Amino acid sequence: MMKFFDQDGKLKRIELKQKIGPFFARLSRTSGLNASIRPFKGITLNTKHGLRLSKSFFGVSIGFRKTKNFFIQGRWSFLKGLINVNLSKSGISFSSKHRFFGTLNLSNPNRSSVKFLGIQLRGKKAAPIAAIGLFISLIGFGIKLLTVALYLIYLLVTFPFYCASFFVRLVIFIYSLVIFVFIDIPVQFMYQISLFKRKVDSHQKQIKDLMNEEISDNKQDNES
Repeated sequence: MMKFFDQDGKLKRIELKQKIGPFFARLSRTSGLNASIRPFKGITLNTKHGLRLSKSFFGVSIGFRKTKNFFIQGRWSFLKGLINVNLSKSGISFSSKHRFFGTLNLSNPNRSSVKFLGIQLRGKKAAPIAAIGLFISLIGFGIKLLTVALYLIYLLVTFPFYCASFFVRLVIFIYSLVIFVFIDIPVQFMYQISLFKRKVDSHQKQIKDLMNEEISDNKQDNES
């Protein structure tokens, strides 16, 4: 087990946690070893706190420890852990959590915590490290916010041009539709009628010519 000492030579807080199925065990320098089991949802048996009954709704947990100590807990997270709101009997506190740099308690920095390689540090020593995580998170959030703002500005700038382009295309489409319906279709219809009339006239002419030839042949036969 790794040990960490401060300037006074005192051992810092070291905490080891392990979970196997419904069983959970924790070992720390201050509280020692305690284990718990959760056979059913809302019921926990702990070697230190005894029986715990709880009910959770809308992020708030209300229950009893050792069937007599009332407790209330609530946790809400916003912006992927950038801002966390914690509710307890002592009041409301705010914190910020980073994936690698731990949790910074904004209401009371001395309650900050950092977990690295299974070892958890708390208090004043953890606050500066957790503050680095908050700073990095704020930079990332600022970049995302700036990206969204630039995109919105781009939309606002290009929207009038888009509307103008859409309006021009709509006018061209309506104009083409009017030309097609009221000019092209009638012209094509009249052309088909004229073509049909020509075919009919040509056919009638052929029949008339055949009849004239037949009459001429009959006259020649009669004269002979």
